[in-house]
Amino acid sequence: MGAGPIAEVLRAPLELGAIASSARWARVKPNLIVFLSNLAIMVIELVASRLVARHIGSSLYTWTSVIGVILAGMSAGSHIGGKLADRPRAHRVLPGLFLASAALSLSVLWVNDLAGRSALLTALPLPVRIFTTVSLVFFAPACLLGTISPVVARLALDRARRLGVAIGNVYAWGSVGNIAGTFLTGFVLLSRFGTTAIVCTAAASLGLIGVALAVGEWWSATSGWGERAVEPALQDARRAGSAEEEVARPAPGTTSSW
Repeated sequence: MGAGPIAEVLRAPLELGAIASSARWARVKPNLIVFLSNLAIMVIELVASRLVARHIGSSLYTWTSVIGVILAGMSAGSHIGGKLADRPRAHRVLPGLFLASAALSLSVLWVNDLAGRSALLTALPLPVRIFTTVSLVFFAPACLLGTISPVVARLALDRARRLGVAIGNVYAWGSVGNIAGTFLTGFVLLSRFGTTAIVCTAAASLGLIGVALAVGEWWSATSGWGERAVEPALQDARRAGSAEEEVARPAPGTTSSW
């Protein structure tokens, strides 16, 4: 046996191990992405009231407007993200979504100053002024960050063996990101850093995630260990999941316990 066949025999287990590792990463990646994006949303939400307080004060109106506007932005973003998720190879928009979210998150600093100095807004009744200011500053970043989860959910479903588990994991890790962002901001960041530093750090983190995803997409497209290499392992996992569902399904003519 020549050196060539021997090398092929030795390389085969390494290639199979690399494919298996890539398949595992493909299933973990959506959970990590949604965790980080939801963490960033909560950091920005908790910083928001302190950021706008210098112009419109901190009151029940302020907190109500911050919570309502950011939830509205996330809802609109989820709707838009759902449409993006239906496109072919929807995961390719994720780097752009993160980079755009970083830019809009950073923009809240100067948009807040512009809105705070606006004579037109100053003439409005206080509740209306607070709501309008918060909407101008935070709706767009919240909306763009809200587009990420539906696209990630589609990414998870495309790589899942069990669809229910995959979508449940996406929701669970998104909630864990919200919780982590809440406690991180409330217990650590706000007591040690200023609002400007926190916003800049959150925007920079989103930007770095976008760059990392873009590099990953480029590497997958130009190397042999991209989607084409991982796809067979993912297909095997999905077939195994389908087989499990087929076994669990009641036979024709029988009634389910439900």
